Amino acid sequence: MFLIAVTAEEMAGVLTYCNAGHNPPVLIQAAGEQRYFNITKGIPLGLFDSHPYVSERLQLDRGDRIFLYTDGVTEAEDSDNKLFGDDSLLQAIHEHPQASPRELIDHVNQAVAKHVNGNLQSDDLTMMCISYYGKHKQ
Repeated sequence: MFLIAVTAEEMAGVLTYCNAGHNPPVLIQAAGEQRYFNITKGIPLGLFDSHPYVSERLQLDRGDRIFLYTDGVTEAEDSDNKLFGDDSLLQAIHEHPQASPRELIDHVNQAVAKHVNGNLQSDDLTMMCISYYGKHKQ
């Protein structure tokens, strides 16, 4: 699980997040770069009553997007048990950096399907892409 806080700072594009045992999202910058979030150390939420989680902050710019996914995406295996992997996910995103969130999810899904080539999967493939449209003008 990745926890994202929505605060007054969010209106200025400041995103506060922490990792609760999940893969890091991908930041797709409007300027063209794609990179994984800095991951914070965190165990899955709810395993222990009091586990400290460390948060990170990220400044979003107008047009930036966040691509979130379950581990079933990067751990999808072909018939030789080779994982789709983190590098292939970034490559798939890099191929269509200006695509709409729906188009990007479809493209990644197609890249995973091509990789596994019909091999039966043991985990779900869940993806979400969020666009940041900039500070709300009052």
